[in-house]
Amino acid sequence: MDFIDQLLEVSNQVPVPVRIHSLDKDESMRLTALPGGKTVETFMDGSKQKELNYEFVYKTKCENADRIMIELGELLEEQEDIPSSNNSYQFVGITIVDEPFFTGYDDKKFLYYRLAIKAILYFDK
Repeated sequence: MDFIDQLLEVSNQVPVPVRIHSLDKDESMRLTALPGGKTVETFMDGSKQKELNYEFVYKTKCENADRIMIELGELLEEQEDIPSSNNSYQFVGITIVDEPFFTGYDDKKFLYYRLAIKAILYFDK
């Protein structure tokens, strides 16, 4: 889907490499779509407004990771438009579903942080 690629482009404004669907073996951030998206409204012409869920997971040994995740959340919420590259959707907005939080660490001492967002998009019929 075009939107996740455009969201990736915006997300890469933070000083951490963001990838779609996978974490690197070193420090990285993953962006992935989550289940639970839904149609909020269907219009008479067949077009729809949908809410789609995404999450960012940050794998790091960085001490200020929480600040980077907060910066990412603020960056995303401030977006007035994330234009489609192929006119497949119109951007309505982004809301934070879960503020950034620490989720745990692994045996290699990497820390994991998570940020969940909801994108509201309009799709023509």
